[in-house]
Amino acid sequence: LLLDSEKRIIGGSEGAEKLLDLWKEGQPLGEATEVEDASGKMYHMIVRLLKNGHYVLVAASQTTLMASISKLWNFWLFSVMASLFALLIGITSLWRYLVAPIRHIVETIQNLQWGAEIPRFQPALLFEVGELMYVVEKSASDAIAKERLHACYIRVLVQAWEEARRRL
Repeated sequence: LLLDSEKRIIGGSEGAEKLLDLWKEGQPLGEATEVEDASGKMYHMIVRLLKNGHYVLVAASQTTLMASISKLWNFWLFSVMASLFALLIGITSLWRYLVAPIRHIVETIQNLQWGAEIPRFQPALLFEVGELMYVVEKSASDAIAKERLHACYIRVLVQAWEEARRRL
């Protein structure tokens, strides 16, 4: 609401003239104050004196301000809920695609009879987990090949020893 030096209305938004009744004598200029209208409705109001002697009166009802804060609170609450939901999905995915397969690999390695069996894993969705599975399978396969080579070496050694013994 724009007022002249004698507090007559020069301009303002529609219905703003009722705000003029809120301005009482002795209210400080340039400071926000809480005032009550005749019906008991609370307003936050500020009056500023301009250089040309005119006044600007701005007031907003407490219900209007609280409605805005309430909307902001609802948005904040929705944001927190959405963030928590995304976090839950992220943790679940991390567990399902990374932690659970690595735990399975560890259990398989602990129970593996090296040189006697090759573990079989399900295909992994993460490349790195698949590579780890491949390395474990290759190591187990190499251990079996080593055991076969060792058995062959022992067999050849025993045959050579028996052949040498027969000659004597």
